Amino acid sequence: MLTAFWLLLATCLTGNVIGDSLNGTPASINYAMFSIVWGWFALLIGITSYFLEFIPLIVVIFWDTWATIFIFCAAVELAAKLGVHSCFNDDYLLNTNLIGGSSNLTKRCQELQASDAFLWFVFTCFVIITALNI
Repeated sequence: MLTAFWLLLATCLTGNVIGDSLNGTPASINYAMFSIVWGWFALLIGITSYFLEFIPLIVVIFWDTWATIFIFCAAVELAAKLGVHSCFNDDYLLNTNLIGGSSNLTKRCQELQASDAFLWFVFTCFVIITALNI
């Protein structure tokens, strides 16, 4: 259930960043949301497999493994593109591609940094889940 908590936080923050965008969102943010949704499906399939025995373990391992890979890639990409500096540094806010496109740059910066941190927590949870399933 810890994975669901981190996924919920990442979903809310990333969804808010997408919702507050004025001129569309960069592909990195959209990919992060795709990875989060994939993680939700993997989590729901894993929980369902405990109650319904007809779901083969290989299906659960497939979804968990790809969720781990997708979320790792999204977390690395966000961290690399953000560069993670202070959200109160005006030069950083104006020169970072992911942060532009919002009326409140500081809020968007903080949401993206928090979302990236939660993606790393989700990645750690999926690594553990996948290892336990194998």
